[in-house]
Amino acid sequence: MDAGTQVCLSDEQIRRLGRLAEAEGATMTEIVSRALDAYCDDEYPDPGPALAAAFGVNPTPPHPAGTSGNAADASPRLARRTL
Repeated sequence: MDAGTQVCLSDEQIRRLGRLAEAEGATMTEIVSRALDAYCDDEYPDPGPALAAAFGVNPTPPHPAGTSGNAADASPRLARRTL
């Protein structure tokens, strides 16, 4: 038995969902249901891609030019010494 629920979406999310539903010949409800099924199929879903898609978040921001993000590479003084 299907149960109804309510979700709050931004105007942009509603537009995108509507375009996708129209392109696939499905209802917005079907698209949301499929998306939730795909997300929940994984025992430990990674929220990163969904958050990035929803909010434009970059989970691994770029490092400043010329650095690798490793503190030891940034300065010889910070290099870890093995005793």
